[in-house]
Amino acid sequence: MIDNSLAQYWARGYGDERQILRNIAAHRLSPEPGSAFLVDGVCPYVGPAPLLESWWEVSGVAQLVFRQPDLVGDALSPRVHLNPDSLSTDIYGQEKSYPYGDKFVLYNVTLDRVFVIHNSTEMAAYLREYGKVSSVNMHCPGYPGQGVTVF
Repeated sequence: MIDNSLAQYWARGYGDERQILRNIAAHRLSPEPGSAFLVDGVCPYVGPAPLLESWWEVSGVAQLVFRQPDLVGDALSPRVHLNPDSLSTDIYGQEKSYPYGDKFVLYNVTLDRVFVIHNSTEMAAYLREYGKVSSVNMHCPGYPGQGVTVF
């Protein structure tokens, strides 16, 4: 019974992720090779199940959707750091950095909208304008390595 209860979170997370992938694909984007594809506007956990929580998951999603094995991806979260020439994230003790420029593509799941961010000023403006629907400011439950406690 417990296993079945927990499995339902993974099944829901899988369905949610598939819908997000369909929405991304519907935009018919063609990121340039070497681009960074960032996802925003989604809570990273469905119960204990991760949902686009980290760079390795978003990178894999971006590589599959866009059929470009050299794309890198990541998810915005409260652990994001805005630097003058890049955006960086950290999770599980690993920090990743993504330089701004024409190859910096951000998809907001909540808005179903794509943004190209060229510099830190545009990133700060994005967060001011869309902060309420940004994972940076959303009050999502859960923690890396745990998700959301259900028992």
